Amino acid sequence: PAHNLAAYRAYLKGRHLRGVEDFGGAISAFQEAVRLDPAHAPSWIGLAEITILAAHMGMILPREACTAARKMLATAQELQGESAEGLHVEAFAASLEFRWDAMETTWRRALELQPDHVLALGSFALSLCTRQKLGEALPLFERARQADPLASFPYTLTGWGFLTCGQPEEALRYLEDALTFEK
Repeated sequence: PAHNLAAYRAYLKGRHLRGVEDFGGAISAFQEAVRLDPAHAPSWIGLAEITILAAHMGMILPREACTAARKMLATAQELQGESAEGLHVEAFAASLEFRWDAMETTWRRALELQPDHVLALGSFALSLCTRQKLGEALPLFERARQADPLASFPYTLTGWGFLTCGQPEEALRYLEDALTFEK
């Protein structure tokens, strides 16, 4: 629970800015949230996630981002214990470092804790596709679409997965579905 209303507003602003892909704005908002309420674990996880996403987009060096994000995640875990959200971010960091075994183990644990975690399902499935494991990825994509059937994200990732595995015709179906939800 949030104990500081201003910190919670900053956290919500960070979530919004992350959603509209304003990474710089989201980083600032999450930094403000943890400054105002250092005991709010979701703010630490949000800051860790946006740091990893910024590295993924080439805005921050991956090694520095992963090191910083792990410290943020450790703070969050101290505050609230293990969470699917935190594990998802840890797995994404491991993928940036090409630590495939750690990535898979961590995403699997996130899905044990929260089987309908859409980001973990979709991201894990897409990472499997990059390693040409479409058969393992398809049930995860399906679960992601079932967990959030009106969001474009799981459909987009399913399309990317098929494209990555060399099946553009199948990919087009899911990418067209994604566009019906969000242009």
